Amino acid sequence: MANFEFATVTDHTFKVKDPEAFEKELIGLGVSNGDWSKCYEGLVLERQEDGTYWLGGYNADFTIWRDGIDQEIDLLPIIAKHIADDDYAVFMSAGSEKLRYVSGFVAVVAKGKVEVQGIEWIAQFLLKKLKVKV
Repeated sequence: MANFEFATVTDHTFKVKDPEAFEKELIGLGVSNGDWSKCYEGLVLERQEDGTYWLGGYNADFTIWRDGIDQEIDLLPIIAKHIADDDYAVFMSAGSEKLRYVSGFVAVVAKGKVEVQGIEWIAQFLLKKLKVKV
């Protein structure tokens, strides 16, 4: 059986209200702070020169598993809590298992809000928009 390989990237970098608090919370949950040698192990958080943030990695998603407390933690609401009032983030993830199937999602995060849609939903939305009979 082949492995499912995917990548997650930030399509729109974003500002946060309190950079130190944001970095402390994400790093405390296991997100790597700018260490690209860890991009194959999970999410990497990088602060850009303009003060905005980028998150991404290979085979990395926005769910952190905490072994010690046997709990999954969704990072998207945490990002929504920290994001600047006048900004937003767009994250994209896509992957495949050889040529058997492709899957992915787009997540948009704004002040206190998170919306996630899979690429299958996006395809259906576009078919309806183009008035294609299926």
